[in-house]
Amino acid sequence: MKTIKIAWLLASLTPSFVQAGDLENIKSCVSAVKDYTGSELSANNARYTANILSNSVATWPNVRCEVKFETVYLLVVGSTTYIVEGFAGEVALAKKTEMDKKTDIAIAELNTRISNLRKSKEEATNSLRAPRPNLVAIEAKLDASIDSALGVGAKKIIENIASERAEAEAKAKAEVAKRELERKEASQEKARRAEAERERLAAYYDDFSAIESCKTQARLAANNPRTVSFGSISKPRKYKDGVSEVYIPFIAKNNFNVETDHSIRCAFNKSGLQSVEAK
Repeated sequence: MKTIKIAWLLASLTPSFVQAGDLENIKSCVSAVKDYTGSELSANNARYTANILSNSVATWPNVRCEVKFETVYLLVVGSTTYIVEGFAGEVALAKKTEMDKKTDIAIAELNTRISNLRKSKEEATNSLRAPRPNLVAIEAKLDASIDSALGVGAKKIIENIASERAEAEAKAKAEVAKRELERKEASQEKARRAEAERERLAAYYDDFSAIESCKTQARLAANNPRTVSFGSISKPRKYKDGVSEVYIPFIAKNNFNVETDHSIRCAFNKSGLQSVEAK
């Protein structure tokens, strides 16, 4: 136990002497006094005794506050006790005790009813295992136990609860199915886009190969292959029978070292180069 003048606490350069939470405890007392009485207290004027195992105590003239972990358990201002054991006065504490007793009695009664229901359920289960069970009588006896535990009309209540649960489960399953469908559709769309991209790249490389092959044919057709210069080359034209046609204009020097205009048309099928027409 230690007693601290809070003004010294705030000004001290050696806070290791102060328990963590001391200042917060004092502030809790200041707030409690204001809430219950409307009076303003200064934390700087508190005299504080910090305790580890019991409540700490903050005092001012005519004010005593017992507090632990920022919760006020006792507050006395003058001759009036405002807080007792953390409750708003003796009346609130007595009411809390009274309500605890009633609640404990209700819980005990409910536990007894639950125990009886479990016993009735076990008896019904055992009866259904016996030869030639009287289903109507067994169910009626169990329903009577339920009515005894929950009151008249309990069967309808249970049916409503079961219906609500079934509806909730159906909605949950539908939501899961919906998300699964969305996932599959997203996966299929991703696969479709990937396939489209593969086809695009395959077509690009097929076109590139056809153009390069036709360029080679143009050089072979020229008198001076090293002088060949190609003009603008269009994308290969594709036909329904699977034939692709490449048309390439080019310039090449003749044997007199004069540049002349030429063109070449190459046709391709799945097997490769089909025909070449150079002009």
